[in-house]
Amino acid sequence: MNKLLCTSLFFSAHFTVTAADVDQADIHMSHKLTDTGKIYSVHRSQKQKSTTLYSADIDVQTNQVTVTVSQGHPAQIGKLIIDDEEVVAHSSNGKIAWRESRKPKDKMCLPALFGEFILAHLDPLKSGKTLTCYGPILKAKKLAPFNVALIKDTPDTLVFEIGPGSFGMWFFMDTVEIHLNKTATKMVYYKGITPAPQGLEGKMAYLEYEGKINNYNLLNHVTHSILW
Repeated sequence: MNKLLCTSLFFSAHFTVTAADVDQADIHMSHKLTDTGKIYSVHRSQKQKSTTLYSADIDVQTNQVTVTVSQGHPAQIGKLIIDDEEVVAHSSNGKIAWRESRKPKDKMCLPALFGEFILAHLDPLKSGKTLTCYGPILKAKKLAPFNVALIKDTPDTLVFEIGPGSFGMWFFMDTVEIHLNKTATKMVYYKGITPAPQGLEGKMAYLEYEGKINNYNLLNHVTHSILW
């Protein structure tokens, strides 16, 4: 079931989607480093036509993180502003859709920054700890908990699982599996739901894929952030 919500370096990766709903389209995901963060995008190529399914500009400042979604399903378009005290979601017309206070010790994790969250907390994860972080859930209009854990340490990769952090989250989220290289500087494999929608019209449903990723370097400069 599809439930999840919802940079000078450049990477691109191509995936063949396994979900029947997207008709075996070729998925191209990219992000580009900016001066203060990254732009994360997902494109679908089908019958020689390319469509941008999702694009988000993630701006990381000392006291605030802003995620501006300029392309996606109409329900996704808008802005998310995160500071030390609260998370505020704005709809496409600029009005506040919802807001929620943050507890001082609550860690935030965003789908487009799952890899960076892991990098920032690599030592406790490698020691066997399961960490809880909070992310925005579009349908519920609230923050909800995710659990992050290292589930396998192979000779070539570190395999992490991100899943529901509470019983109620099982209704909104499926498990995501992320593989990093042994030095945890690159993401090499992804399995699960992406922030991108399956289509830009009709009922909102998230795009799911499984596949290898090439040249996906994690962003070191966001490992020290008010998000966590």
